[in-house]
Amino acid sequence: MNIDEKDAQIARELKPCRHMARLVDSLADESLHGVARWYVELHIKSCRQCYSTFVSIRKACEQLQVLRNKEVPVNLSAESQSSLASLLDDVEKRRQK
Repeated sequence: MNIDEKDAQIARELKPCRHMARLVDSLADESLHGVARWYVELHIKSCRQCYSTFVSIRKACEQLQVLRNKEVPVNLSAESQSSLASLLDDVEKRRQK
């Protein structure tokens, strides 16, 4: 899979329902609480797009945490850097809306 195909795959995975984008992001980074959290958890159980976005963001957060905790520099391939950058850009764009 080349970089363009990988970027297209990431874009497909990060297409939550329009009204759920910020909520899914907040659930993934564990900043969502109360009734809103319950609502999003219920929604992602039945919505493939939102669930896929949630899982992708959660995995990226976990990978970033691992990288942050490493004491030695980590060399990522250009493809991995591009994929991670695309994922983080999409999340940041949705948060700014």
